[in-house]
Amino acid sequence: MIVVHTKPRCVQCDAVKRYLDRHGLEFVEVPLTPASTAAFQAAGILAAPSSSCPARSPSAGSARRCSTPGG
Repeated sequence: MIVVHTKPRCVQCDAVKRYLDRHGLEFVEVPLTPASTAAFQAAGILAAPSSSCPARSPSAGSARRCSTPGG
């Protein structure tokens, strides 16, 4: 399952969620908290949304890479 980490009032976050919905891809939305934001920043992820897939590390930007079969 795709995990999308979001922040409030985030236009890009809303766009990623619409993309996933439009393509019938299941995802779970996880709002970023101050603690999780600090952990993401420590990992070098400085922007939302951030998406991750099973057996993959989080990546900033589009969830498209997660939805590509075998990708």
